[in-house]
Amino acid sequence: MSGIIDYEIISSEIIKPSYPTPSHLKVYKLSMFDRLADSWVVPFLLYFPCNSREKFAALSGRLKDSLSVALTRFYPLAGRISEDGGSINCDRDVEGVPFKVFQYRSRTLSDLYQEYGDNLSNRLYTLEEKKGDGDLNTFILRIKLYGFACGRVAISTAFLHKALDGSAMAYFLKSWAHIAGGCNDVVSPNYILSCLFPDDTQEEVTTEMCSLDKMVKYVFDRDAISSLQSKCGERVSRVMAVCAVILKCFMAASPNESMLVSNIVNLRRRAQPPLSEDCFGNLFTSALAHAVKDDGTELGFLAKKLRGSVTGIDGEYVGRMMGENGADGYRRNVKTKEEYIADKGEEMLFFTSWCGFGLYDLDFGFGSLGWFSLARLDFGDDDEMIGGRLCTDGLGPYLNHVWLGDGQCGGVEALVTIGDDHFPAFDGRLKLEAAAVTRNPNPFHY
Repeated sequence: MSGIIDYEIISSEIIKPSYPTPSHLKVYKLSMFDRLADSWVVPFLLYFPCNSREKFAALSGRLKDSLSVALTRFYPLAGRISEDGGSINCDRDVEGVPFKVFQYRSRTLSDLYQEYGDNLSNRLYTLEEKKGDGDLNTFILRIKLYGFACGRVAISTAFLHKALDGSAMAYFLKSWAHIAGGCNDVVSPNYILSCLFPDDTQEEVTTEMCSLDKMVKYVFDRDAISSLQSKCGERVSRVMAVCAVILKCFMAASPNESMLVSNIVNLRRRAQPPLSEDCFGNLFTSALAHAVKDDGTELGFLAKKLRGSVTGIDGEYVGRMMGENGADGYRRNVKTKEEYIADKGEEMLFFTSWCGFGLYDLDFGFGSLGWFSLARLDFGDDDEMIGGRLCTDGLGPYLNHVWLGDGQCGGVEALVTIGDDHFPAFDGRLKLEAAAVTRNPNPFHY
């Protein structure tokens, strides 16, 4: 029997905060960076080892109860984006998070992975979803829980990027896990961003979807990363070493003589003084670097160029976007980037890193995380939907997009979206540059 229908829907309900949101908090004003963030949904799955401590029904109930408590602290996650897009409505009549529970009584997670391979996360995530379903971009957060015959458990989460970024989502998950595990010392998030970066831009960002051909997962284990860092010839982080080798391979596969690189930067760490990681919302920007083949493609040279672009995002850069004149500072920063792109821009490569978010420390009371994976809204035909909008294949709206996340046992995973025409040359070059890298390995060895 096909795994996609061999399951039982145990429950489907809306989880509300354990206490009503106070009247003075019922309208949560978005910050400038929230307004400028795209409105697509970010889905990913968390896979946990065999659960032998409690029955699945009890586990499900405990997760629902703890989520309700967590939503009291993270109340915007239970709200809805207002019609004008400038705030979140947290009124009791509309707030809540959809929570669906599924159970595979005769199929193990390994069985399903053998059938679907790396498409498993996409298939699980879209159980009981329908194309055109308004829920896809109505709720800020949606949760699904899966139980398998082997005793393993998976949790899928999908959050609306308009309300928060990956760093804020990771902080929420860690807080929820602490509550589920019985920890009483849980700190509430900091809602200061809308005060520091008031929304005076009155601008919206609309990202055009494009045709995406292939998405491939590469795993760089510790040995592969150590080798890359040695080749860089200087002290570089594991993330920068992986970015450098992927950039080099993209350049080798591209007919263009240069490539413009965009690297997402978490501004919490760049502000002066630094902002804490508990700041709720969106707070990121992109650092731009221009790589030219004639200038050199050695790993050390490329790593230095990438690191230099990120270093340029400093306290002064962040500071000019703060306060009542922050919109003017933002426009100055954007104008500089637009001029740079107009002058240098040809083919673009986009990096997004979730490394260092600490997701492998998650423990909801039934064992630490075994693996996590991004997903996409895959309805099993040619069209897929992200955030209620159609695209063809892929994790997000960009061709030449690389998502980096912590790998199992300290490595780095890279999800690479690349055109079919360029893939053979890219893949072949990566095998030469990083011999220890593995493509699409089975993650369920824990």
